[in-house]
Amino acid sequence: QVSRVYVFTKSISSDGRVLVSQIFEWCNKGIRPLIDDERLRNVDMSGLGYSRWIGLLDQGLPVYGSVNDFPVQERPMLNEQDIRSLVCIPLQIGSDWWGYIGFDECTYEREWTEVEIEALKAAANTLSVAYERNLSVTALSNSEASYRGLFDSIHDAIYIQNRQGIFLDVNDGAANMYGYPKEFFLGKSPEFLSAPGRNDLEKTNISLQEAFSGKAQQFEFWGRRSNGAVFPKSVRAFKGTYFGQEVLIAIAQDITAQKNDEENLQRQLKELTVLHSIA
Repeated sequence: QVSRVYVFTKSISSDGRVLVSQIFEWCNKGIRPLIDDERLRNVDMSGLGYSRWIGLLDQGLPVYGSVNDFPVQERPMLNEQDIRSLVCIPLQIGSDWWGYIGFDECTYEREWTEVEIEALKAAANTLSVAYERNLSVTALSNSEASYRGLFDSIHDAIYIQNRQGIFLDVNDGAANMYGYPKEFFLGKSPEFLSAPGRNDLEKTNISLQEAFSGKAQQFEFWGRRSNGAVFPKSVRAFKGTYFGQEVLIAIAQDITAQKNDEENLQRQLKELTVLHSIA
């Protein structure tokens, strides 16, 4: 039962001025809307003589009353908007305000009661909480997108496992190494990746538990790709944190080429030894 309801957001200019911009408005029947008024974009509150408002909002206090009782420098802009009385309540995140919600009465000089102001404060607090939650969700989404981009850009295989060794996440490197889609890893333990008869799984699990206790580990593991091909890889494992949860992070490299080089070197040394014995 007011003439207008609106939301202004706050920004700070490069030289420290407080600017506010209208982003939402509801108008009662017969009340002139102002949402498209460009003059309500980046309004310099200090420059227009609204430093009193800034002081009150900074303290988490509302600005309210009859416009005729406001300081002279504040009246022209309010009178131009047909406002006869108003309440503006800061929308806060922590100790700072990110904007304010306003309630205008344009038909008579309304006297706002303490009960009405407290009720509007409660409504403003609900809006602030919702906005803060939305910021948190957006920040988390952006953080996760950045993490995912970095995670998947690494060529080596990376596995995120819980204390039981179950895969919580893997990167594109792991999917490419084994030929399985990433979703196929989730909820499984490393056993399904093991080349039959090529690994001491009990020893591997001990190494993983040691890593989870904070002692970084490095070992070799023979894997089996989705097409059945067997290959060796070098694994480094250490304790880490994954979105607030303690996890094991394992990084693996395919060392097939290195193993082939070692085998070739050993063969050549053996041949040289045979030639030397003949000579």
